[in-house]
Amino acid sequence: MLSISPTFPTPNTFHNRYQISMSPRGLLLFGTNTNLIRCARCVYSRKNAYISRITTITTTASSSSSSSGKKNLLQQQLDSNRIKNRRECLPIPTAIIAVKSAGGGDENSLYKKLEVDFETKIKRYTKFEMISCPQNPKNEKGIEEQKESEGERVMKKIDSRDFVVLMCERGQSYTSERFASDVLCKSGDLGHGRLVFVIGGPFGHGEEVRARADVSLRLSEMVMNHRVARMVLLEQIYRAWTIVRGEPYHQ
Repeated sequence: MLSISPTFPTPNTFHNRYQISMSPRGLLLFGTNTNLIRCARCVYSRKNAYISRITTITTTASSSSSSSGKKNLLQQQLDSNRIKNRRECLPIPTAIIAVKSAGGGDENSLYKKLEVDFETKIKRYTKFEMISCPQNPKNEKGIEEQKESEGERVMKKIDSRDFVVLMCERGQSYTSERFASDVLCKSGDLGHGRLVFVIGGPFGHGEEVRARADVSLRLSEMVMNHRVARMVLLEQIYRAWTIVRGEPYHQ
């Protein structure tokens, strides 16, 4: 604890030792030899500045301590949430089946780099693969025919023991925590051979694929580019694993 004890002359000593004179600059003190000793205004200004400086230091220290306490409380809450969401989860093999354009733009280096980054992170927890199906493989003119031809290719990639999640703008909205428990963990708990996410072409999914889905899920109420959708889905799969493992990635 800091204490302030500046030494100033007592009133009696003050009057005995100094002669007092007024000037336009304030109160002047003269010693017996008439030399200027000090401006009283400066004395008390320095005293006040000293007190103000100490007060500022004390206030800053108090504020810092309060801020540190709030951070510690927040960290405790985050740790508690991680513990609450943590649970046992079988490392069920996971795959994303995506209908992709044959154009070179789909392999843009930025998107590809992000895909590989998240795929590598997911593989720390379980087997993972990205499977591509061609867009409009039969060059159909009608939209329904195109969806069905894409659906045929998708169905060839799906096994009877797979837990299939259809990515659809009319699907259900999940929080990240619910996605981790009701999709990632549930698929393993029910004994499925693989967790499969299906991203359709530009016009959606064929009827056969819709009928095969165990869950329909949407990433957002907004429509997004299919490459962006893959990025978001990959990130959420990785996030789901960090949630069930109680790791700090998900705050």
